[in-house]
Amino acid sequence: MIRIVPLVALVSFAYCLIVPIASSQTLDSTRVYELQTIVKTAEREGTLLARTTSATSVLRADGMRAIPAVTIADVLAATPGMTFFDLDGLGYAPQPVVRGFYGGGEAEYVQLLIDDAPVSSMESGLVNWHLIPVAGISSLEILRGGSSALYGDAAVGAVINVEPRGLDTPGGSITTRVGTYVPFATTVNYAGKIGARRYAVLASYDRIDGYREHNSGELGSVGGRINVVDQHRLSVDVSTIHYWQSSDLSGPTFQSLTAADPKNSLAFFRYDATDESWHRAAVSVTGEIDDAVTFSATATPRLRKVTTTETLPLAAQFADTQSRDLTEVGLNTAARVVWAAGDNRGRLIGGLDLSAGRLDTEYAGVIAGTLEDYAAAPNTVEPTPQASGNGSRIMLAGYGQYDIQPIDWLRILLGTRIDVLRDRFSPDDTSPDASTTHTAVSPRLGVNVRVISTPNLVTNIYGNLGRSFKAPTFDQLFDLRAIPVPFPPFQISISSQDLKPQYGTSVEVGLYHIVDFSDSAVSAELSAAVYNIEMIDEIDFDLQSLTYRNLGKSRHRGVESELKVYAGSVALRGGYTYQETQLRFGEHDGNFVKAVPRDIITAGATVQHRGLSLSASLHSARRMFIDDANLTRLPNYSTVNARAMYDFGRFSLTADLFNLFDEAFASTGFPDPAGSDAVFVYPSADRHARLGVMVELP
Repeated sequence: MIRIVPLVALVSFAYCLIVPIASSQTLDSTRVYELQTIVKTAEREGTLLARTTSATSVLRADGMRAIPAVTIADVLAATPGMTFFDLDGLGYAPQPVVRGFYGGGEAEYVQLLIDDAPVSSMESGLVNWHLIPVAGISSLEILRGGSSALYGDAAVGAVINVEPRGLDTPGGSITTRVGTYVPFATTVNYAGKIGARRYAVLASYDRIDGYREHNSGELGSVGGRINVVDQHRLSVDVSTIHYWQSSDLSGPTFQSLTAADPKNSLAFFRYDATDESWHRAAVSVTGEIDDAVTFSATATPRLRKVTTTETLPLAAQFADTQSRDLTEVGLNTAARVVWAAGDNRGRLIGGLDLSAGRLDTEYAGVIAGTLEDYAAAPNTVEPTPQASGNGSRIMLAGYGQYDIQPIDWLRILLGTRIDVLRDRFSPDDTSPDASTTHTAVSPRLGVNVRVISTPNLVTNIYGNLGRSFKAPTFDQLFDLRAIPVPFPPFQISISSQDLKPQYGTSVEVGLYHIVDFSDSAVSAELSAAVYNIEMIDEIDFDLQSLTYRNLGKSRHRGVESELKVYAGSVALRGGYTYQETQLRFGEHDGNFVKAVPRDIITAGATVQHRGLSLSASLHSARRMFIDDANLTRLPNYSTVNARAMYDFGRFSLTADLFNLFDEAFASTGFPDPAGSDAVFVYPSADRHARLGVMVELP
């Protein structure tokens, strides 16, 4: 049974302490409350965060400066309900877990948007967390829970919208860091004007030595935006992002080896590497038809090329390595119209989303065998072509949402979305072409009630009921990679064209609460959510057919909570997330889903005095099994990162310490697929440091 009672008691106790102290003075208008921020991701249109009908968080640039971060994943991990597994030890290969959903590196249950446009890969839906560096971000909005009624496929765990540095803030900065395992990293961002045209540019570069063996690389990005039309009722922006990465991949190692040598990389993975380039342009149009009707439209063409060599450990003593060349070309378009009636008659939002993509893929065999075979193989192996083909995915969706505030304290929202996905694949051999079509309907009902509204105290309670879906990925349907097996036909493909979308029905209730002790310069914000999600037709690997099938059901229950306290120059935050994710089918019915921690604890503190700022953040994950039988548990871990920052004039100096207490741990792992006692894990780095300097540009 879900352990909600202790948390409810704690929240109630805190609430009882806070409410009686509220005086009759007005909330301090000079303070910035995150719950009073206008967010657009929760409903695809600007809404006061505290009046939304779902669990939403927002992070602004000033708050992100206090968090030592490699990618935006490190920043997101400080918000309720989110945790990330670290596959490279340094944070450059994050894997998200939200509300018990984890794709295992093969699929994604999270949508990442940049300026409201999705950026996930076509073949797997995986997210690249490096496209925009933290220093170039104005804000992050995190919408947790099923949101397919607005965002469609994969909006099951969370939707995260990245708002890059805006055009309205002139100036910029150059930030350079040097440190252990990452000898050099720099970011440049700047906003200004060319004549009457506002623009912003962004560039970054990281050179990585790596914590573990066979883990070095480099990555970089460059992008910009310019406002080409700025009239009274019409604005047009053009933007672009270009990203590249070249790195070795160390892969997992045996848990039994980590005590003596956590930096080792098994010979299985000596050839693993990736080279990727990613290019995207965007045209965004916003305007007003009249005072009540606004519209927006975007078009985002993209090109992505990847060459990767990846090893699948099929047993503790046997693996298969193949290389893949992949080219993706696509276009995302979206159009939205908003009618705001006024006089409490509500707001109507309607929109269309259309995306189309083409994928060319080619596999080549590199090596297969035992650890001894890999260790004895030459440094360079010429790949042997195996299979190739091309395919396309077209998605068309229409959605509508109506929200009304019939009385000041009540807000009601009703919406739905219809998605149609059409996939086609043509192998280059004599195999026949294949195609699939999936349709999903995702309704949603939400309510927000302002239960308390005094000069010092504001409390909103919200609830929602909805349906979300996760379509099978392109690779799950058509992947050509052949897996060697020791019986006829001696190789198999685990993809299946018979897969259907996974569906989830969710119920959520939550709380937003602000209190301002104006006389003592103390204020606090509390947010909490309780949810239940019933998933059906879950995609899993069928041992009998040796392919992916719609086999399962699962139940996701949990509690997410966060408390922030501001007292003058001191800011404190603490969060607790409980995830109870259980299998609801087969021989493991009732067991916890593997690789999902049940407890996530986060905390942070920032103290400022004149130009000096000191901050520390804690992240802890506990009670995680790595097998469906729940026989093998990964050790609990807690890690602390710290930052010291000193500002003087246009210069800022930073000193970051990661894994402050030098804890040896692995954030995730998996058992031997062949059933031995061996366990594969991904060790995280020991204590390491970075020093940085930031120069503000006028």
